[in-house]
Amino acid sequence: MKPDESRKSELIRFWRQLGLLLSSGVPLLGALKVIGSELTLPELKEAINKIHEMVRSGKTLSAGTE
Repeated sequence: MKPDESRKSELIRFWRQLGLLLSSGVPLLGALKVIGSELTLPELKEAINKIHEMVRSGKTLSAGTE
């Protein structure tokens, strides 16, 4: 798999897992933490951890993904 395909695949997996966890009643912060710990690409793992911290500090999810 090419690096771009791997990144795209990991992003798709992230959004699917996030949707599944949220629809199952898992709080957003918990879902971000769980998914972030499972990611394999270091740059995506770091990005999700930053989003987790932004949301934890009171910012919106959309603000964290800009």
